[in-house]
Amino acid sequence: QQLKAAQGRIAELNIALNDPNAAIISGPGDGAPEGEIAIVFTDVQSSTVQWGINPEAMASAITIHNNHFRDLIKEFGAYEVKTVGDAFMIAFHSATSAVELCTKAQNTLLELDWPKEILLNKDSM
Repeated sequence: QQLKAAQGRIAELNIALNDPNAAIISGPGDGAPEGEIAIVFTDVQSSTVQWGINPEAMASAITIHNNHFRDLIKEFGAYEVKTVGDAFMIAFHSATSAVELCTKAQNTLLELDWPKEILLNKDSM
């Protein structure tokens, strides 16, 4: 089990390293927020387990996840500080924008077309 988890983590890191959008900085035309800002950190629950069980499906899921968050970042005028694996660090001009993005993310993640292998795993629920 530990070997599978380690192999999954290696696959996750390889995806991140090969993702042309990983660790990019994006956001509104005026750049990163300054002064009083809000920061959000995201993380995919049980992703290391998922990588160990089905790295191919997880690679697809991470692409879906990352594209979705990047769309939300643009929609809310936020700023992608960095990504590492399945985690984002996002800066906002206001706490209100941060809460609004997080609320929309939680609701809309349920509507995305996830690989069935990911949904079949109890750790995904």
